[in-house]
Amino acid sequence: MLTRESDYAFRIVDMLGCRSEDAGTVSVRDIADQTLIPYRFARKIIAELTRAGVLSSERGRFGGVRLAAKRPRLNAYQIISLIDPKTLTLNRCLSDPDSCERIGYCRVHVKLKKAQHEYEKLLRKIYI
Repeated sequence: MLTRESDYAFRIVDMLGCRSEDAGTVSVRDIADQTLIPYRFARKIIAELTRAGVLSSERGRFGGVRLAAKRPRLNAYQIISLIDPKTLTLNRCLSDPDSCERIGYCRVHVKLKKAQHEYEKLLRKIYI
């Protein structure tokens, strides 16, 4: 299940992506208000997206953030990987084989592995 942080990251990237390229920056407060995200979460997520190169920021009185000029086109998988990668895994045994002693013969693991592959494939098709 996606976390609140992943959902908020989608909303932020989508909101900024709907703006024209020459629209300038948007304050974190305005982003929080327009996307209905609590300000403290918006600040945290915007900082992470800026560190990852998805957003660029400008300081000062008229500062704010915008989508980075040279950012890659992002899909849902990439955004979740940046914000909360643990939520991408359906079950712990898929990311940590040592977490289960049944890994070599578990039929559930095989089915979950297939579902994991399909889930990731779907997320990679959703572009924001």
